[in-house]
Amino acid sequence: MNTNQGGKRSASAHRIDGLVVASLVSERGAARLAWALTALSTMLLVLAAVLLVLNRDLGFRALSPHLFAVPGFAVVGLVLAVRRPGHAIGWLFLSMGLVAAVSAFAFECAAWGFVTAPGSLPAAPWMAWLAYWTWPLNLPALALLLLLFPDGRVPSPRWRVVPWLLGVAVAGVTLWSMLQPDPIDLSVFTTANPAGVAALDDPAIQAFGDAPSILAVLTLLVGSVACALAPFVRRRRAQPIERQQLKWLAFVAGGSGLAGATGFLMAGLSNSTVTIVGGLLLLVALVGVAVGIPVAVGLAILRYRLYDIDRIINRTLVYGLLTAVLGLGYGGVVLILGQLVGQQQSSLAVAGATLAVAALFGPARRRIQAAVDRRFNRRKYNAAQTIQAFSTRLRDQIDLDTLTGELLAVVDQTMQPTQASVWLRDNATPPRRSPTRSER
Repeated sequence: MNTNQGGKRSASAHRIDGLVVASLVSERGAARLAWALTALSTMLLVLAAVLLVLNRDLGFRALSPHLFAVPGFAVVGLVLAVRRPGHAIGWLFLSMGLVAAVSAFAFECAAWGFVTAPGSLPAAPWMAWLAYWTWPLNLPALALLLLLFPDGRVPSPRWRVVPWLLGVAVAGVTLWSMLQPDPIDLSVFTTANPAGVAALDDPAIQAFGDAPSILAVLTLLVGSVACALAPFVRRRRAQPIERQQLKWLAFVAGGSGLAGATGFLMAGLSNSTVTIVGGLLLLVALVGVAVGIPVAVGLAILRYRLYDIDRIINRTLVYGLLTAVLGLGYGGVVLILGQLVGQQQSSLAVAGATLAVAALFGPARRRIQAAVDRRFNRRKYNAAQTIQAFSTRLRDQIDLDTLTGELLAVVDQTMQPTQASVWLRDNATPPRRSPTRSER
């Protein structure tokens, strides 16, 4: 009987040990795969950067936006895949980094073979073909990120159809991009599609018109909109930690979108200074998407300094509004003083506007901080109001018991400790003093 029990224990122990070993092997295999994908992305990024230098005569036209995406998505994807091998977003980021590296490398190769040194690269048409159909792949991947963030799973079983819908649409659009008989246009150059199927120009197929491609694009659009709605669905039933994670992504994505929209509008204006500022905002938006989003997602998933996002949002709102208010005020003061003193005294108007803005900085910051706290950080605002009211009553209160009760009430309301007590020293009894070294 004991022997059988011992045998059962031994078999059970072996099964447990086998599971542990299998888990370790799978984790090591996942880590090796993650490192291999990151190394491949890095190598392609370096080669693309070298080709970008060789294509410098093309200026900004030779700069592929995917070059910015490789470091952020590849590095954060590596960290997530190694530390959380079962989390889908880490592998999604690694795939996005690899796709971006392949697209950037293929584009730079094609630019070298068609424009910088025509005829020097026999594979240039195939590089253009590869860059053409890999370029848009990361856009639906960003939509999929919104669907899976922050736990790597869909919000509920009903949402499982969305990634399938997105995958079918992406496959259809990609397949058409690979096989379509029309020329490949990459803005810097245009070339024939080496993989184009001439049969797609058949009148029998053309009778369907653009219905298949329109259907695929509409399916892709519907899937992307559904993915964009997923974070709002999650937030309604999210726990406090998940709400903080969603804040990280919402902050970076919202800031990048606002900077991109503003920069796009400003870049279309005729004023040269405004156009430069618009271009800088577009660059900020690009960096925010390529670097800010993966970093924010990585911090949220790893829960590193998770609750710092509240302070970051608060400071961003305060100083963003302060910059806008002071900038508009500065421009208005310069314009008014310039009209009053004349264009000959423009330096005087600038100096007066600078002094006015410097004088308004402190009061404006305090008022904007109070307004932001009152709207977005109500707990801090209520605590400050409670402390201010207590300090006003403190000057008129002389009853010790009443003062003690009010003090404990204020501490409980503002700090919410598990327990609080007040120690009062009796002046009649001298405080105890530790003996000095000489007295010992």
